[in-house]
Amino acid sequence: MGAKALKRTPWTWIIALPMTVGRDVLTKVETVLVAAIETEVPAIFDARNIIADFKGMIRRRSFADLAPWRAG
Repeated sequence: MGAKALKRTPWTWIIALPMTVGRDVLTKVETVLVAAIETEVPAIFDARNIIADFKGMIRRRSFADLAPWRAG
């Protein structure tokens, strides 16, 4: 996939799904798209990691780890 294929802006749900819940089962095109976004907008990569950490705390019911989130 070259730069020409990435010139058209994809719909938001096409970007959101591979970067969140669909991250474990990406196609080659989605992998290239996510890599391009994470390279150009590092804050999105950081935000995704923060959200994943938060969801993990909720799933584990790790209430001690949630204290800084509630205080913030």
